[in-house]
Order: sequence, then structure tokens, then C-alpha cells
Amino acid sequence: YAKVEQSTLPFKGIFTNLNTKTGYFVFLTKEKREISGYVSNLIKENMISFNFTSVYNVSVTQSIDITLDNKNKIDFILESCLVSEN
Repeated sequence: YAKVEQSTLPFKGIFTNLNTKTGYFVFLTKEKREISGYVSNLIKENMISFNFTSVYNVSVTQSIDITLDNKNKIDFILESCLVSEN
């Protein structure tokens, strides 16, 4: 048995790793939190325009699989990504 909790979280920061072949990303927030996961299929084709110098506002869906043995698995999906205006 596993329970899944999902929430959408906004972050501001920069990309530190992008793999356009697999859709994998690593994002460092302004609060120095590192988030890694995969880009949603809806925006995957836009990954080639992402860079490591621009600051972005992103929206990430966090899924937490909670199992009976308390081995929680957390996945992140990048849902939207816009260059920050400031």
C-alpha cells in the first residue's frame, strides 16, 4: 500500500544541470535548496532554450509516495519555467 501526496511548488533560481536527451534537471533555488527531477513532456522541447546564467521562476510538482514501512519516495516534475524579470 502506498499513499501519494502531490503539491505544486513555486521556486526562483538557476539551473545547474540540464540533460535535454533524458529531460533530467537540477535546479538551485535562491534559498540554496537543490531540486532534481524531470521536465514534463509539455515543456521538454523548450529545454534547449534554458541556460545556466538566467534566473528562472519555475513551478514544480512534488509527489511523495508514502509507504507502510515509511520509506518515502519524493519525485519532482518541472511543469513551467519562465525567465525572471528581476
